[in-house]
Amino acid sequence: AGPSANRSGAVSPTTAEHVLEGLSGRIAAVLDGGACDVGVESTVLDLAMGGAALLRPGGVPVEAIEAVIGKVSRPLPLNLFPRLHCLTAAEAWVGRARGKSDLVYLSIGEQVNAAILVGGHPLVGSKGQAGSVGWLSLSEVLRAEYQLVGCLTAEAGESAYSRRALEEWNGQPGSILGGVLAADPAMVDVARIFQAARGGDPLARQVIRGVCQWLGRAVANLLVVLDPALILLGGEGGPLLKPFFEEMHAEAERWIPPGMKRGWRLAAPQLSAEGSLIGAAYLLSQRHS
Repeated sequence: AGPSANRSGAVSPTTAEHVLEGLSGRIAAVLDGGACDVGVESTVLDLAMGGAALLRPGGVPVEAIEAVIGKVSRPLPLNLFPRLHCLTAAEAWVGRARGKSDLVYLSIGEQVNAAILVGGHPLVGSKGQAGSVGWLSLSEVLRAEYQLVGCLTAEAGESAYSRRALEEWNGQPGSILGGVLAADPAMVDVARIFQAARGGDPLARQVIRGVCQWLGRAVANLLVVLDPALILLGGEGGPLLKPFFEEMHAEAERWIPPGMKRGWRLAAPQLSAEGSLIGAAYLLSQRHS
């Protein structure tokens, strides 16, 4: 196996020449016994706790070791499951979607992403990018912003609200939000728009309805492709949109087949962000069941 005659972070050497290249001037001599037969480090096990645990994979395959001493436990990767998949699994296990095995969790914030459960298992895709719904093609016009962040993110992500407010304001009276735009457009953000909408501001409600139309069309696409029983709208922006779920639902149903207009619904997640730990435990149990 490759010896540890190297500086930290460097590739392990397999010949005396490699050692000298890395440690010349730092050591007195090298005893050259020939090139290493295996060009990787040795396998390291921890036997201190009564069983065998793999600390470092190496030249001897773990399967060969297990054939002699029995089961060797492997460490779990730190990022075993994406956080959004964990949140979705938690909702399906103990949250809003309890008992449902076909589910989409739409996360709305600076970006728009989704996690998808099909038959109770996360759908990740061949490149691990299934759920990149922020890039759904929902417009005939390819704007420059769509090529940077994706069409749905540009039209329904956090930055879409203030941009849409500026685009749709025409100086009409009777809008508190319009007054803020006239005084200082930089003061208009998502929180202020929703606050104005709760007060009945017509411009604010118009802005949010525009966002809901884009999200409704995206939901329609998810429905016809995945046929989920439930679509959860989470992230920072999802709960803010709860008073507008009916409008979003109606927009989605304009675009789906008649036979799909029953048996699905939009809902807000039940669990907080800490629910991802519950979901990770559930997915881990599924993997080892």
